[in-house]
Amino acid sequence: MKFIRAKWVVALLFGALFVMYLWAGWFFSSILLYPGPLHCRVKSFVYCKGPSELGLSYKEVSFRSKDNFLLKGWWIPAAKDQHKAVIFVHGRGADRREGIRFVKILHDAGIHTLAFDLRNCGKSQKSFNSMNYHERKDVVAAIDFVTKKQGVKHLGLFGFSMGAATSMLVMAKDTRVKAGLFEGGFSRFSDVIAERAKSVYGVPRYPLLPLVEFFYSWRGQLEPSKMDPLDVIATISPRPVFFIQGTKDRIVVPHHGKRLYAKAKQPKTLWLASGVGHIKVWQKYPKKATKDITAYFTKYLR
Repeated sequence: MKFIRAKWVVALLFGALFVMYLWAGWFFSSILLYPGPLHCRVKSFVYCKGPSELGLSYKEVSFRSKDNFLLKGWWIPAAKDQHKAVIFVHGRGADRREGIRFVKILHDAGIHTLAFDLRNCGKSQKSFNSMNYHERKDVVAAIDFVTKKQGVKHLGLFGFSMGAATSMLVMAKDTRVKAGLFEGGFSRFSDVIAERAKSVYGVPRYPLLPLVEFFYSWRGQLEPSKMDPLDVIATISPRPVFFIQGTKDRIVVPHHGKRLYAKAKQPKTLWLASGVGHIKVWQKYPKKATKDITAYFTKYLR
């Protein structure tokens, strides 16, 4: 009788642990799917009020992705129409304001810019976050808008964090993009979520992360095997790529930028920004950022 009771206790214990395991997988997949509300901070975005804060004129624009999501943004024309433009692609849980600190330097160089909200961000249609899988459709829609509606012939992408990863994957397939600049982009999806889970929650990669990835894939209808920029970065050549990686980045740690640069083919550039945290190169090195970024897009968007 005691033996039977012991078996039941063990079974109940393992059952409870299994339920907790499933719950934890579901919980962390929810965190990935639904980032918390955005609070624009000047120390991160620099400008929180938009192009008007820089004295620039702009137009409110909207367009739809292939899967019919309504996307909204700012079209910020340069003084002279040289048929050149850069699309800013913001990171996870951010919005169109993330790239505004770079708008004026491109505007002064005669380059139009589009800053828009990815799905589930800012004023765009609500959905969930897929860490680049579905957001790629948004970037393609932005490219369509800029090339077909605005007549741009020489186009670049400037992505931040998740937006950088998204931009790499889009650029690898869409040859309308002539130059890519990627700040703080991850190389492999599974690595970046494992590293964040460890640093923020103290959760080891195994056994929980495979379950989180399974739930995330199922709930988000996505394929993690197709979300790794490292697998496609070499195919972008002979078009140029420029990586900016902060040496003190704790969100996308430095090995991501180094791996991407090593795998990419020429022409390629890597700026390992000393002492810089996640996508904060402008805050620490505004003069060098202005010089290098303007020179890069001026050289290759022609």
